[in-house]
Amino acid sequence: MLHAAHDDFQGGHQGVARTFDRLRREFYCHNMYRDVERYVKECMDCGTAKGRPGNPGQSPGNLMPEYPFQVISMDFVTPLPASRQGNTSLLLLQDSFTGFVLAKPCKIRPRWL
Repeated sequence: MLHAAHDDFQGGHQGVARTFDRLRREFYCHNMYRDVERYVKECMDCGTAKGRPGNPGQSPGNLMPEYPFQVISMDFVTPLPASRQGNTSLLLLQDSFTGFVLAKPCKIRPRWL
């Protein structure tokens, strides 16, 4: 009975309230809502398909500096066409408080890139 109301192709793995409403139109049994609730919560298909993603925690991008040079961001732009001096990449530095950007040309590519 629970299988037909919840798992069957007509049931469509609806939640507790909709499964209970389908059953109570045609059947009655003592503690039926509790049984439906337990059945739906233990449904493997519903548990895997409707699971909530874990909370990854606070984003490190929310850093709010209170004075200049407290938080500095750094990035490499590479590869670039070689300049007359032989530079093929840029080192970018940005002060997160003021927004000031400094670009430094580099001749070699960093080893970790």
